[in-house]
Amino acid sequence: MNRFPKNVEGDFYTTGTKDINGQWCSDCMACDLPENEARDLMAPLEGENYDTYFVRQPNNLEEIAQAIGATEVCCVDAVRYGGKDKDILRRVHPSVSDFKLSIIGSVVPSTNKWWKLW
Repeated sequence: MNRFPKNVEGDFYTTGTKDINGQWCSDCMACDLPENEARDLMAPLEGENYDTYFVRQPNNLEEIAQAIGATEVCCVDAVRYGGKDKDILRRVHPSVSDFKLSIIGSVVPSTNKWWKLW
C-alpha cells in the first residue's frame, strides 16, 4: 500500500497515488464519510482540501473506535490500519489491515489483495 504522505506517522493511515506529474492524490473519493467518523483525527474536507488523511493518531479507546469506524465507511478501502495491536486487529476488517491474526493468535502479514478477488 502506498501511504499518502500527508498522514501523520502512525498505525492508522490512508493510501494515495502519484499522478503522471508526480503529484500525490488521496485514493479516497472525498465523500466526507471517514472524516465524519473521526473528526478529531482526520483533516476536514474544506476549502481546497479534497484529500483524506490522518492529522492525529488515536490516543484512547473512543478515538480508536472512531478510527476503526473511518476504515469501515470508506468505500474504496483507502483508510487502513497498519499496526499489530491484537485487540485492534480483532476489530478491523481484514481487507483494510496490513496484518492479521493467525489461527494460533500470532500477528502475521496480511496476504489480502483486493485485485485477486476477480
